Amino acid sequence: RCGKDRKNEEDHKTCQIKCHNCQGDHTSTDYKCPTIQEYTGNLVMELRKRPDILPVNAQIFIPSECRQNGEKNKIIENKLAHQQQQQQKDQQFK
Repeated sequence: RCGKDRKNEEDHKTCQIKCHNCQGDHTSTDYKCPTIQEYTGNLVMELRKRPDILPVNAQIFIPSECRQNGEKNKIIENKLAHQQQQQQKDQQFK
């Protein structure tokens, strides 16, 4: 939470929350952290370009901040791999 020594529990219970990424007044996993926002934006942008790198049954939710105006698609998925897997299943039953 604060990045200080946890051995002194009294001080640690009253410590000021401090982000380990940007030193802001939030936890390091908070979505309001600029570092987390930048990372998430870059990740979504890369996955939009290359959805083929996702596992077959994975779906990634696109946070509203990372969607373009008017975009209704809220997930990224590997549709090609899913289609190929479905074709293989269909062939097994023939």
